[in-house]
Amino acid sequence: MFEALLDLVQTPTLVAGATGLATGATLAYWQLRHRLTRQTFEGREHLLNAVERALRGEPREVFELLKRHAEDPDAPPSLYFAMAAALRRLDMTERSAQIHRALLARKLSRTDRIRAQLGLAVDTLEMGRPSLAEDILRELPRSVRKHPSLLAVRRKTAIEAGDWKEALESTSLMIRNGTGHNKSEIADVYARMGDNALAHDDAKLAARSYRKALRRDESNLRARHGLAEVYRLEGRTSRARKHLMRILEDNVALAPMLLPAIRATLSIGSSRDQEKYFKLLEKLAKDERAALWIGLEQAELLLGSGKTERSKELLLALLVTHPRAFEVHEAYLNFLIETQDDGEVLKHIARFLEIASLEILRFRCGNCGFLSERTFFDCPRCNRFGRLTYITRGHT
Repeated sequence: MFEALLDLVQTPTLVAGATGLATGATLAYWQLRHRLTRQTFEGREHLLNAVERALRGEPREVFELLKRHAEDPDAPPSLYFAMAAALRRLDMTERSAQIHRALLARKLSRTDRIRAQLGLAVDTLEMGRPSLAEDILRELPRSVRKHPSLLAVRRKTAIEAGDWKEALESTSLMIRNGTGHNKSEIADVYARMGDNALAHDDAKLAARSYRKALRRDESNLRARHGLAEVYRLEGRTSRARKHLMRILEDNVALAPMLLPAIRATLSIGSSRDQEKYFKLLEKLAKDERAALWIGLEQAELLLGSGKTERSKELLLALLVTHPRAFEVHEAYLNFLIETQDDGEVLKHIARFLEIASLEILRFRCGNCGFLSERTFFDCPRCNRFGRLTYITRGHT
């Protein structure tokens, strides 16, 4: 019996980012504006449907519109529930709580009273007052504790507070009730536990949490990247590299972030590991999303292993395919500097200006950060020969 009642109160006013008919925000807004008359208060379902659609668009406009009609003596509680939902979407939780308290001071039906109490419990949880929320919930049947909106907020606040037992319990209930996606949500909680442990220098707890996350969801990026970081800190570079390469293989678009981390593990790795990494790069280079970054990484590896001609060929090919990519010109110029091809450096700068149509205003030393309007090979400040980078117009 009460489960059926809960189905009635499970409205978008209690769920941030409410579900409903996904129509355009503008259309929903005008539909609401025309329907919101004294007569529509008698047929509240039409009002709620319009509010539900509009809340997916512009909550502030919806709130202002509802507010103008809130003083009508015939306005039903559903109007105020909709206002509270709009306020929560605007991160104005205290005002949402005020509306729920005002509703509870009125004479309400059993269904509306449960909705108001549940809404107030959700508000107080979001405001960081769990004990007050518990006091409110004691007045309701125990089954209300399994309401989707309440579980979602309990999970969110528990994660923010680092209460991992509560976060896991809430997530498990969400999955059991069919409102959680699957075990990936449990994996996400364990991954966040790992992040928290790592931030507090507890590498053992972090590794244990990350492994639990990966057992439930192998595709969890947060857990796999975190476990790689734990291995890196412990000096187990081969294991760290294995996880980073797995992420790169599955998510090549993350190449700009992952490649420097993988390269750092190769500095003390064997030539066999470098060869394996290079083969992976060759395989991933076919993906257009990361072809530029993969190519630059290959050129860097070739240069580091003394294969300057192959590195130069690759950079020249990238200059053809990505003539306006600042990173390619920078890499090629640094290649010329490192191979001490002084004559070609100025020629390439001229070509850079011609092809990329960029004006180089200043040059920066890669060692100490010294800025100059003139090119230099030995930094005037630190007297070191290092990587040269550019500062273009509009950048500092």
